[in-house]
Amino acid sequence: MKRMIKRISVIILLSYVAMGAFLYINQRSYLYFPTADTKTAYHHMTMYNDGDPSMLLS
Repeated sequence: MKRMIKRISVIILLSYVAMGAFLYINQRSYLYFPTADTKTAYHHMTMYNDGDPSMLLS
């Protein structure tokens, strides 16, 4: 029983490390690259959070 638990733990640990290595190696393809500005019908939009305005579009 202990051997089976140890084997499962090692498999989970290796899977976790492998996934981390995969994401580290391929992280550039997951970066967000903003797009160019687009024309919209809205000139600006303001949202309020607890009375504090935040400009979203300008």
